[in-house]
Amino acid sequence: MNANEPLQHNLTDMKEKNTTTILKFITLACLLSILSSAIKSQTVIFENGDPSSGSEIGNSVMEAPDGSLIVVGSTTTDTEGLADIKVSKLNADGSEIWTVTHGGFNNDFPGSAVMLADGSFVIVGTTGSFTDSPSRDVYLLKMDSEGEILWTHSYGGEETDEGTDIKLTSEGDFIITAFTESYGEGETDGWLFKTDSEGNLLWDQTFGGSESDNLAGVDIAADGGYILAGSTESFAEGMHEDLWLIKTDADGNEMWSQSLGVADRIDEGRGVEATSDGYVAIGLTDNDPDNPPPLTGDAFFIKTDLDGNLLWNQSVAGVFRVEGFGVYPSQDGGWLICGNKVESPTSAFFWVAKADEFGEISWEIELGQAETVSLAFDLIQANNGDVVATGFSGLTPSSSHDLHVLRLTDQTLFVSKASQTIEFTVMPNPTQGKLKPVLPQKISEGTLFLLNEEARIVKSLKFTDPEAIDLDLSGLPAGSYLLRVVTTAGAGATRIIKY
Repeated sequence: MNANEPLQHNLTDMKEKNTTTILKFITLACLLSILSSAIKSQTVIFENGDPSSGSEIGNSVMEAPDGSLIVVGSTTTDTEGLADIKVSKLNADGSEIWTVTHGGFNNDFPGSAVMLADGSFVIVGTTGSFTDSPSRDVYLLKMDSEGEILWTHSYGGEETDEGTDIKLTSEGDFIITAFTESYGEGETDGWLFKTDSEGNLLWDQTFGGSESDNLAGVDIAADGGYILAGSTESFAEGMHEDLWLIKTDADGNEMWSQSLGVADRIDEGRGVEATSDGYVAIGLTDNDPDNPPPLTGDAFFIKTDLDGNLLWNQSVAGVFRVEGFGVYPSQDGGWLICGNKVESPTSAFFWVAKADEFGEISWEIELGQAETVSLAFDLIQANNGDVVATGFSGLTPSSSHDLHVLRLTDQTLFVSKASQTIEFTVMPNPTQGKLKPVLPQKISEGTLFLLNEEARIVKSLKFTDPEAIDLDLSGLPAGSYLLRVVTTAGAGATRIIKY
């Protein structure tokens, strides 16, 4: 045997390995050359229904600090009166930890809820039981992490007033949207008010004209003011509602408002999220009032700049009708949305979708049974990246709503040229295992995603201190990887070799 033969074999093996690695490296690099690409992979972890003799609906879902889920909804089963507020705590796998109900002799139901750092949460909704007049009032209640009521408040006048959305401010106060018949100038007006951490009213503002106007969603803007979404007849173009956006300062004073939609069609706003460069809203558009409701209308999915000027409109159409109800920012800079999708005059499906940063749909899931109506009211992205949504399913002319809770993995990550605004390096690279990203000084927090050769997410890490980041790849196979960082200041990616 030639003494150099083992060496020659080793060199040949190394060349083959290097060639394979380079090919994989080039394949992975192609991700960065595509304007907007996404690798799609979703797996349903659990899908819970709650069949009962009454009506069960999920209105809001939150993740608690311990990783459990809080689902807030309503029930007509074994209640004190008509509908009661129902709150369930679930393990991450969907199994129930506890369920409590709260209500009185009349209808009491939630609109939305917000989680606090200690695991307690505050619900805003509507009460017909705990009011000073025969009409409905906005209802605010706080529960601890075990579902015990800590305090309640009702707000309103002699007419109907209903709470729709709530957010926690940086001061620890609550900003709340509602619609009101008791106050304002028209049939109904949008109502915005702020309370302290104990629910005591600090100030309130009404918005509207001579006709019906309402507010359905609120978020806190980058300047400390608020962005509101709802529907307006008073300021619509034509005879019917338009989606309505209002920007206020920190005291609720209007800075600008914008009505958007199709003339003489019904357009509604349901949810809104603030970004550093604008506002994203979801709702319904192009609903023809002369046709039966299930047969027309698209999900209204838009983004405006900070002054309310339209940046993009990615309204989602279906066979018949698509309605958007919830919108939530995804960890990679895209958007999660939910609602329902009508596929026939008698079938509407529980609909969850993901879009990129420009609103283009990457994937969508439709769940439920034919010949029934289902709807997703709210969704979140859990800390581990899973998507969780809640609403109802199973509604027919002869049967009531069933609570519906869905959890699925999301392995879709967007790699968009338009968002490659952050350049960074990693040390060492190549690496045997441990590496440290070196990020620009302007970055203080964000999320890191590590993609393998198939462009699947294999690791993710949220960080609040870039200096403390320490990634360990030692348990991963050798090969090429893509490390992506997503922050409020932008996003970027760099390639890594693991040997």
